[in-house]
Amino acid sequence: MAASDRMLQFATINFDAALEEIFPTWLRGGALVLREQPGLIATDALTALVAEQGVTVLDLPTAYWHQWVQTLAQTRQSLPASLRLVVVGGEKALPERYEDWWGLVGDRVRWLNTYGPTEATIVTTSYDPLEDPTRTTGAEVPIGVALPNVTCYVLDAGLEPMPTGVPGELCIGGAAVARGYLHRPDLTATVFVPDPYSPEAGARMYRTGDLARMKANGDIEYLGRLDDQVKVRGFRVELGEIEAVLRAHEQVSEAVVVARRDGDAGSDALRLAAYFVSRSEQPPGSGELRRYLQARLPGYMVPAFFVALDHLPLTPSGKVNRRALPAPDQTSLELEAEFVAPTTDQEKTLADVWRQVLGVERVGVHDNFFELGGDSILSIQLVSRANQAGLQLTPQDVFQYPTVAQLAAVVREGVAIQAEQGVVEGAAPLTPIQQWFFEQDFAQPQHWNQSLLLQVRQQLDIKLLDEAIAALLEHHDALRMRFPASPTGREQVNAGVDDHTPLRIVDLSEVADADLAGAISSQCTQAQSACDLAAGPLFRTVYLQTGRGRTDRLFVVSHHLVMDGVSWRILMEDLQTAYAQLSQGRPVSLPAKTTAFKHWAERLPAYAASPDAERQAEFWLDAEQMAGRSDAAVSLPVDFPDGDNTEALAETLTVELDEDATRALLQDVPPVYRTEINDALLTALAQAIFRWSGQAAWVELEGHGREDLFEDVDISRTVGWFTTTYPVWLDITRTYDPGSALTQVKEQLRAIPGHGIAYGLVRYLGRESLARRLRSLPEPQLSFNYLGQSEQGQAPSALLGPAPEFKGPDRSPEAHRSHLIEINGGVSEGRLTMSWRYSRAQYRSDTIQWLARHFLDALQEIIRHCQSPDAGGVTPSDFGLADLDQHELDNLLGKF
Repeated sequence: MAASDRMLQFATINFDAALEEIFPTWLRGGALVLREQPGLIATDALTALVAEQGVTVLDLPTAYWHQWVQTLAQTRQSLPASLRLVVVGGEKALPERYEDWWGLVGDRVRWLNTYGPTEATIVTTSYDPLEDPTRTTGAEVPIGVALPNVTCYVLDAGLEPMPTGVPGELCIGGAAVARGYLHRPDLTATVFVPDPYSPEAGARMYRTGDLARMKANGDIEYLGRLDDQVKVRGFRVELGEIEAVLRAHEQVSEAVVVARRDGDAGSDALRLAAYFVSRSEQPPGSGELRRYLQARLPGYMVPAFFVALDHLPLTPSGKVNRRALPAPDQTSLELEAEFVAPTTDQEKTLADVWRQVLGVERVGVHDNFFELGGDSILSIQLVSRANQAGLQLTPQDVFQYPTVAQLAAVVREGVAIQAEQGVVEGAAPLTPIQQWFFEQDFAQPQHWNQSLLLQVRQQLDIKLLDEAIAALLEHHDALRMRFPASPTGREQVNAGVDDHTPLRIVDLSEVADADLAGAISSQCTQAQSACDLAAGPLFRTVYLQTGRGRTDRLFVVSHHLVMDGVSWRILMEDLQTAYAQLSQGRPVSLPAKTTAFKHWAERLPAYAASPDAERQAEFWLDAEQMAGRSDAAVSLPVDFPDGDNTEALAETLTVELDEDATRALLQDVPPVYRTEINDALLTALAQAIFRWSGQAAWVELEGHGREDLFEDVDISRTVGWFTTTYPVWLDITRTYDPGSALTQVKEQLRAIPGHGIAYGLVRYLGRESLARRLRSLPEPQLSFNYLGQSEQGQAPSALLGPAPEFKGPDRSPEAHRSHLIEINGGVSEGRLTMSWRYSRAQYRSDTIQWLARHFLDALQEIIRHCQSPDAGGVTPSDFGLADLDQHELDNLLGKF
């Protein structure tokens, strides 16, 4: 600023940016230009005002600058000669708008992108693209480097620095940090925290809640708000990523995506809504935009609604006003197909089910389920309700035939599923996985759990929480299972409902802050070992009251015998639903019960003896399949063969792929050879095992076990332990090429019948002669389980969230481990994470580190190969009815 400058006071006086316009101008002796009209000034009027008043400096909200640039580009107006500097800030600057700006202005007017919250005195960082030699056309626009006397850090949740290029929370230290919020000591203590990196005693830093990453040249790149990461249908979604892809559409100039909880037919689930401004008078249709995004994003990131606007609403300070965005019209979604009413009984039934699930007013026979806002989770609800109405469908049918007309043509009529809606009681046979558990003869078998420790984000009413948990116990019958001892082993009995709710209240309000984490862990550890298999309950909750403005904790623990990963999602959704209904003074009304676990268990023995199950089980006994699978051939190398293998000695090594590699694994790899994520992961594992041991890998895999075995059974919302396990031989010893290895593993996995469910069924419930042969197979010493992209048991919404404290051991330290090495993986926060669990008495840590490193190296090699232009092809399993081997298929395709 100089005495000759004329600064426009654009911001309203109650907005902190006004201080940046007023005082620097006066301190330099410049002129402050006031505008007469209140509220936002039209963009064309701004250009005229700058010319009329000879304004030299503008300080604009980024959202307003976006619209101004768009107006300048459309009208081809030139900037007044007086203007020399434009400063923007407040939101993320779009690279396409900067490119438009550069095309209009070039370097004649200096342009700065700034960032800074009010809590750090308005502006914290500044970026000048003309001083950035690394900048390329179309690249993201950074927010630059910290101003003098300000420090900026990119930290993880534990306030540890993130590596270069890795996203984390942007934290600000230095002289600009405010003292706190007036009369809000609780909020002040949350975000104004001690600065661990400042040399000054008592220095504090401000946790912005913004997501950012540090570039190699020191510039900071703003990525969005941490609270813009929302959980939709169990997946974590970055709204800014969807907005960026939508803005790349040739007919879209501006876009905002929000997650709305407008409610539908009995559901309060979040749905994504996209609001956009078209470049033309005729905006693109919802179907066009949906298909555009489906080709570029995972399905769960495609908005359910698209709303065309003339312009995005702005606040008086010039930022996008998300609260002013209109609610999408859920009863008349724009679809490209002409409405045709259902006519047949099947079409009418399906359309009625769609209306219930999707919460729309009418459904035509050519309307697409996913264009009406459906997704994979809603498809399960659709299948459940259709099955109960006597129309037999599977989720796969919905994906393959997404319109009412298509589904009606393939739907199978059957007996309507009559799931018992009352309390289920009585004896039930043990399922295969439960028999496996008791076969292990674990020390302290009552202590083999799954658990969640949750942070209570909103104060809970204990009485209502007690009633909500009681409702869960009544609704989900498996939670009341008991396993009394008998002369022949353990039995399974479904107990009735009693007056005791397994909720224990613990008062930790007198515990000092420094001791609170230890006290929480102590209570969790106590609850972990309190289960009684014979008398129950096998499901317990502990509410930990921390007092003095601290957030309470809720600990939920269940014995694994009655719980699995899918069950956790159902249970936590229902807990929140029940509590919300009670808090609103309404009775608890949970979704209709599906087939009881007891009834499922009763159906399995007959199926295990069926020709279909026995035919599938023969797969593992085939001479060609089992060639060379002796105990010696499937044994893993061990550093210390005489070492113990107990839970007390277990160590875990966790490795991960970065976000870019994970995105490539999820999106780039599968289409190349028509593979699934598991195919790539198991190929990398087989390659790492071969490099380590020189032999193929004999691996135990896990499946969810909820297979469609019976037409009149629906277990889509049934709680229980349904997991299946089965061994697989992964042989890539004849190739070092990543593409060939991937297709070999793909074919080996596709050859497994029925997702492996018959292996356990026949082994534990089938004819003794066949079961004995399966039991004689060598036990895999290596287990692998990929949990997918959803976080197991993640508590939904704002009521509950994960807590950081140690929740005690899920399994008794005295229990032996069933495998030498256990590998568990999943995608969380956009990254693939793989955990390698082993006994430190059997393996050196550097052995497991070597294995994990070679696994990641092999996976990266597969990703690079699949991204190369020469990669791709089909395999025999892609044409299952053709009965061709790979050589015959290659010859056939070569003729075309």
